[in-house]
Amino acid sequence: MTTEIIKNEDGLVVTLKGSLDTVASGQVTSELMSLLDNNIKNVTINCCEMDYIASSGLRLLLMVRKSCKANGGDVTLLGVQSNVMEVLTITHFDRMFIIK
Repeated sequence: MTTEIIKNEDGLVVTLKGSLDTVASGQVTSELMSLLDNNIKNVTINCCEMDYIASSGLRLLLMVRKSCKANGGDVTLLGVQSNVMEVLTITHFDRMFIIK
């Protein structure tokens, strides 16, 4: 998993490439949560090249959403691949996030 995080005037843009499995989720959580502590409202997660999400990845999404909501913002998922979208739908995460 490779991660790119860019801070802009609207919040954070996070690009995830590869599998968001248990090991990768731990690494991304470490990188991302320290930035979210700075009152970031909005996070856009580019999922175009994310081909897998484990339950630990779903937990990461929930933590990001909770932080953004506490600051009056939201999380947007971009370019979700069909196999990842299937997991989001089964777990009803598709109802909790803005998906474009």
